[in-house]
Amino acid sequence: VSCPVSVLPPEAGTICTATGVAAAGQYANIGTATGTPPVGAVVTASNPSHYYGTTPSISIVKFTNGEDADVATGPFIPVGGAVAWTYAVTNTGNVTLTSVSVTDDQGVTVNCPASVLPPGATTMCTASGIATAGQYVNVGTATGIPPVGSVVTATNPSHYFGTTPSISIVKYTNGEDADVATGPFIPVGGAVNWTYAVTNTGNVTLTSVSVTDDQGVSVSCPVSVLPPGATTTCTASGVATAG
Repeated sequence: VSCPVSVLPPEAGTICTATGVAAAGQYANIGTATGTPPVGAVVTASNPSHYYGTTPSISIVKFTNGEDADVATGPFIPVGGAVAWTYAVTNTGNVTLTSVSVTDDQGVTVNCPASVLPPGATTMCTASGIATAGQYVNVGTATGIPPVGSVVTATNPSHYFGTTPSISIVKYTNGEDADVATGPFIPVGGAVNWTYAVTNTGNVTLTSVSVTDDQGVSVSCPVSVLPPGATTTCTASGVATAG
């Protein structure tokens, strides 16, 4: 503490000063003034003062259909299916935040049940939508206003994949795509070779891929997993019957 004078006449005052750097949380210090009169004991007086060191901050964790899908793909959702987003917004600082809200970079409307968050408190904000095809990502941004200082913000992404599963098959008889009669002419007792070109025409991987034939023909497929756009050629054989 620095005082500009060390002698005070009766009723006179002086302004002493000191500086420091704010620490986090509640702080108190007590100043004590002393002076020596012409006779008698030293006189003293004291007075406390306080400040509160603020460390405002906020966090957000975004969920898609209950999954904390920070990275792709996130949950698989059929196109046209319901998407439910939740945003866990927490006051991670040491002062109350006001005007707490969440925005979404894809224009999703987000509703928050509380706009004032004491330190350590969490509010669950919500939004909803309809799944679109393919990989989707949106980012939630939480903001809050502390008693002093700048607005605090935090962001978190979430993902989902809108699925459009589908499969196609083209069947050939002795190399001919014989969708309609008559198809190829084959001598009775001659060899018949069927091939089945099976293609994943959707946007997600298909598993347990197989082919059955309504005439009880045993069909063999070389693979049972097809990524989007992939084709496998299954085969079967038999002996030609009359007609």
